[in-house]
Amino acid sequence: MTWELYCEEVRPYWLLVTKEFGFMVDDIDWACPADLEPYAKAYRMQLQQQDSQLHIMGMYVLSAVSVAIERNFSKRAKGKYIEKPLLYEIDHKNGTMTENEMQKQRELFVARLEAMGANFRISRKRKENEDKDG
Repeated sequence: MTWELYCEEVRPYWLLVTKEFGFMVDDIDWACPADLEPYAKAYRMQLQQQDSQLHIMGMYVLSAVSVAIERNFSKRAKGKYIEKPLLYEIDHKNGTMTENEMQKQRELFVARLEAMGANFRISRKRKENEDKDG
């Protein structure tokens, strides 16, 4: 792999994936991809969560628009807006989170802890270097 390819393809991906964890360009350049992979996994989980939220929002909008159209153009409108939040129904049917959801939450928690630890070590190292130089 050439340096140009790394700077154009690889580095931007890792910058995107680790931006919420406070990584600097030097941190990414010196990190092993295996060390960065938990952050990529956490990023994918975050995207999945956002996608689910947008899907649910679309369901609410669809319900609202369909009820409004039916009430305006039908003499016998029977449609009703969603009475309870969609996730309320799902949570009460299932009781609690599934094991897979719990595992995802655990992995996200561990990734955040690792990020905090990495940031602490980086800032400590920088402070030590500043103390030596200053």
